[in-house]
Amino acid sequence: MVDGVVGASAGISAGFGLKTSGDNSEIHGKIAGGLGVSAEVFSHVIASYYKDIFTFDTLLAQGKKSTLPLEKILFERYQNFDGKVYLNKDIYSINPNGSGSTNLTNTSIIL
Repeated sequence: MVDGVVGASAGISAGFGLKTSGDNSEIHGKIAGGLGVSAEVFSHVIASYYKDIFTFDTLLAQGKKSTLPLEKILFERYQNFDGKVYLNKDIYSINPNGSGSTNLTNTSIIL
Protein backbone atom coordinates (compact mmCIF):
# COMPACT_ATOMS: atom_id res chain seq x y z
CA MET A 1 0.00 0.00 0.00
CA VAL A 2 1.28 3.48 -0.89
CA ASP A 3 0.64 6.36 1.46
CA GLY A 4 -0.12 9.61 -0.32
CA VAL A 5 -0.59 13.17 0.85
CA VAL A 6 -1.92 15.97 -1.28
CA GLY A 7 -1.58 19.48 0.02
CA ALA A 8 -2.68 22.88 -1.18
CA SER A 9 -0.54 25.98 -0.72
CA ALA A 10 -0.87 29.72 -1.13
CA GLY A 11 1.71 32.42 -0.85
CA ILE A 12 2.41 36.11 -1.18
CA SER A 13 5.86 37.57 -1.75
CA ALA A 14 7.06 41.16 -1.89
CA GLY A 15 10.38 42.83 -2.52
CA PHE A 16 12.39 45.67 -3.94
CA GLY A 17 14.84 45.56 -6.81
CA LEU A 18 17.50 47.86 -8.20
CA LYS A 19 17.94 47.91 -11.96
CA THR A 20 20.93 49.72 -13.45
CA SER A 21 21.94 50.39 -17.02
CA GLY A 22 24.95 52.60 -17.64
CA ASP A 23 24.44 55.78 -15.62
CA ASN A 24 20.68 55.18 -15.12
CA SER A 25 19.22 53.48 -12.03
CA GLU A 26 15.67 52.46 -11.11
CA ILE A 27 14.16 51.11 -7.89
CA HIS A 28 11.17 48.81 -8.41
CA GLY A 29 8.68 47.39 -5.92
CA LYS A 30 7.01 44.05 -6.59
CA ILE A 31 4.28 41.96 -4.97
CA ALA A 32 3.09 38.57 -6.21
CA GLY A 33 0.62 35.95 -5.01
CA GLY A 34 -0.13 32.45 -6.09
CA LEU A 35 -1.67 29.07 -5.40
CA GLY A 36 -0.30 25.55 -5.65
CA VAL A 37 -0.71 21.88 -4.89
CA SER A 38 1.77 19.07 -4.23
CA ALA A 39 1.59 15.28 -3.83
CA GLU A 40 3.91 13.29 -1.55
CA VAL A 41 4.62 9.56 -1.27
CA PHE A 42 6.70 8.31 1.67
CA SER A 43 7.70 11.94 2.47
CA HIS A 44 8.98 12.53 -1.07
CA VAL A 45 7.33 15.09 -3.32
CA ILE A 46 6.33 13.31 -6.53
CA ALA A 47 4.37 16.14 -8.12
CA SER A 48 4.18 19.84 -7.47
CA TYR A 49 2.53 22.78 -9.22
CA TYR A 50 2.52 26.46 -8.27
CA LYS A 51 1.21 29.35 -10.35
CA ASP A 52 1.37 33.09 -9.72
CA ILE A 53 -2.17 34.46 -9.73
CA PHE A 54 -1.13 38.10 -9.72
CA THR A 55 2.08 40.08 -10.07
CA PHE A 56 2.34 43.82 -9.58
CA ASP A 57 5.63 45.58 -10.38
CA THR A 58 5.93 49.34 -10.22
CA LEU A 59 8.67 51.92 -10.63
CA LEU A 60 9.30 53.66 -7.28
CA ALA A 61 12.26 55.91 -8.14
CA GLN A 62 14.70 56.58 -10.94
CA GLY A 63 17.80 58.68 -11.39
CA LYS A 64 21.07 59.26 -13.20
CA LYS A 65 24.57 59.00 -11.81
CA SER A 66 25.79 62.39 -10.66
CA THR A 67 28.94 63.84 -12.14
CA LEU A 68 29.28 66.24 -9.19
CA PRO A 69 31.61 65.38 -6.32
CA LEU A 70 29.79 64.01 -3.26
CA GLU A 71 30.18 66.61 -0.50
CA LYS A 72 27.27 65.81 1.84
CA ILE A 73 24.69 63.05 2.27
CA LEU A 74 21.15 64.03 3.34
CA PHE A 75 18.84 61.66 5.23
CA GLU A 76 15.73 61.76 7.39
CA ARG A 77 15.30 60.21 10.82
CA TYR A 78 12.56 59.69 13.42
CA GLN A 79 13.43 60.04 17.12
CA ASN A 80 12.34 58.02 20.19
CA PHE A 81 13.72 59.03 23.60
CA ASP A 82 12.77 57.95 27.14
CA GLY A 83 9.80 55.86 25.95
CA LYS A 84 8.13 58.91 24.38
CA VAL A 85 7.36 58.97 20.68
CA TYR A 86 8.61 62.06 18.90
CA LEU A 87 6.85 62.63 15.59
CA ASN A 88 9.69 64.56 14.11
CA LYS A 89 10.97 63.71 10.71
CA ASP A 90 14.20 65.66 10.92
CA ILE A 91 16.55 66.06 7.99
CA TYR A 92 20.25 65.59 8.70
CA SER A 93 23.42 66.06 6.67
CA ILE A 94 26.57 63.97 7.09
CA ASN A 95 29.96 63.74 5.40
CA PRO A 96 30.57 60.75 3.08
CA ASN A 97 33.03 59.31 5.64
CA GLY A 98 30.35 59.27 8.38
CA SER A 99 31.59 62.29 10.36
CA GLY A 100 29.87 65.62 10.98
CA SER A 101 26.20 64.65 11.42
CA THR A 102 24.12 67.85 11.56
CA ASN A 103 20.37 68.22 12.21
CA LEU A 104 19.11 70.74 9.63
CA THR A 105 15.47 71.01 10.73
CA ASN A 106 15.22 70.51 14.56
CA THR A 107 11.49 69.71 14.75
CA SER A 108 9.83 67.89 17.62
CA ILE A 109 6.23 66.93 18.39
CA ILE A 110 5.90 64.82 21.55
CA LEU A 111 3.02 62.36 22.08
